Amino acid sequence: MKKLVLMGMLTFLFENTRWIIDYKYAHPIAGQTIKNFTDNMIDRYRGQLHHYASLLRGIEDYPIRCGLYLPRLPLFIEIPDR
Repeated sequence: MKKLVLMGMLTFLFENTRWIIDYKYAHPIAGQTIKNFTDNMIDRYRGQLHHYASLLRGIEDYPIRCGLYLPRLPLFIEIPDR
């Protein structure tokens, strides 16, 4: 049996899809728009989420969807896997 530990994120199966949710407590700095902030967060964490997806693809065959959860806004952003 292969085991994989990913810390600082949440993963679960929902309707035969593996979800990988990374949660960040960051928030926009003074004067920063929500759009600019979310664009920066997507650019910053897209590679990390894609890496997690790649690791999980190596041990299971479920379709994978990724997202960022920003609880201080609150906001969920789906990050396309490819």
